[in-house]
Amino acid sequence: MNAHTLKKMNLIETIAAPPSVDNEILTKKAPALAVFELFFRNEHPNVVVSYLKLCKEEGSAYDLMWISKQKLFTTADLIPEIEEQKKKKKRKQEQSERRKEKKEKKEKKEQPLSLPSQLEAQTTKTIHDYGDFSPSDSTKELVPLIDYTQPIEDIPLFLVQLTRFQNNDEGFAIGVAFFHLLSDGLGAIRFINSWAKVARGETLEANELPFLDRTLLKFSHKPVEQYFEHMELKPLPLILGREDTSEERKKKTSATLLRLSPEQVEELKKKANEYHMKKKGSRCFSKYEAIGAHIWRCASKARELGENQQSVVRFHADIRSRMIPPLPKNYFGNALTQTAAKGYVGEITSKPLGDVSQMIREAIEFASDEFIRSQIDIIRGFEHLDDARALFLGGEGDKFPYVGNPNFHLTSWMSMPVYEADFGWGKPAYFGMASVFPHDRAVILLSPDEDGSVLVCLHFQIAHLELFKKFFYEDI
Repeated sequence: MNAHTLKKMNLIETIAAPPSVDNEILTKKAPALAVFELFFRNEHPNVVVSYLKLCKEEGSAYDLMWISKQKLFTTADLIPEIEEQKKKKKRKQEQSERRKEKKEKKEKKEQPLSLPSQLEAQTTKTIHDYGDFSPSDSTKELVPLIDYTQPIEDIPLFLVQLTRFQNNDEGFAIGVAFFHLLSDGLGAIRFINSWAKVARGETLEANELPFLDRTLLKFSHKPVEQYFEHMELKPLPLILGREDTSEERKKKTSATLLRLSPEQVEELKKKANEYHMKKKGSRCFSKYEAIGAHIWRCASKARELGENQQSVVRFHADIRSRMIPPLPKNYFGNALTQTAAKGYVGEITSKPLGDVSQMIREAIEFASDEFIRSQIDIIRGFEHLDDARALFLGGEGDKFPYVGNPNFHLTSWMSMPVYEADFGWGKPAYFGMASVFPHDRAVILLSPDEDGSVLVCLHFQIAHLELFKKFFYEDI
């Protein structure tokens, strides 16, 4: 700020040439500031000066300053104080930066290697070495390895691994590790299909873009009084005579792919509807209801449990079309509700297949808008979010409910477009899980042959697996 500016501010009346400056002042203060200070004090000694900001502009020979009439000290009093404050601030800043640098080095040394979002791998195996790609330690190599012992905030949300087989002309595998909190299976499949479409150079339609507003499932009202039993949220039955699931948890599971031909699928539907369709107004059982009932019966037989043993089968239902009003079809998130059917082993194994199919149908149809909202209200009241997450996702360890013997978990992917992920080299020859689930579970999906056949990816205790497969085909 020069003298002309001060004059415009009515701080001085006339502009005079600056007096000479002795060397002592010049060595203690910035030369331009020292000249200004002596000039200002000589011209207008009654004005009080306050330097609220004092810094050096790059490329400028002058310091920035602000003039005020309200302070009770002079420039002679304040400048040394500011200079000392600047030095102290600089020292503190340097100390802080050194501490930060030291901390970052230590954390970098202790921190595990962070994973990129995409991995590329080469295997010495051929595509034929993986057989039918049923879940195993071998197929597990085709997806990114995640360390789930690290804090949840450090776990990647989405990882992709591209694996080339020994002979490059045989094709390749795309392994995806998808954090379930992002979305349910349907949302994940649609995301992968959209990714593939963009990779082919095509443009997504408006209805293919993900709908991301999750506030549609965020309720602000107080939880209402419950009118539903919500069996799906209650502890599962134990094997008669047992106090916990510890013994069953120790037993190993294995996975296998069971194929049902179009003729076998139709035969199961025929058996399920044999007596049921004689009832007036009855509706034919679907593939899922008939196959799901058949799987539950085979599991109950293979375990060779007593007739009075209770068994629960759990499954998820998509709520996008069940809510009132319905959610957008392209809703991206976990739009799932959990429901369950319960019966005794004696009735599950001896009654007609249609009766067991009816138990599954009733449990699915029970998942109405009112039921879903009631379930969400209960979950909102949970003290710990992990309790709710465990009910829906399952997993290993004592903190997760054990959905194995004498119970079962059913999943249907039959309505999902799992074979549309064409990245430009054609549709996939196989789609499915890579890892063995620690509980008894079956995933039902259509065959990639598109001939009406169905694949059942079964995860079952090794001790009972062969007997299950025997009943699976003999009882059709």
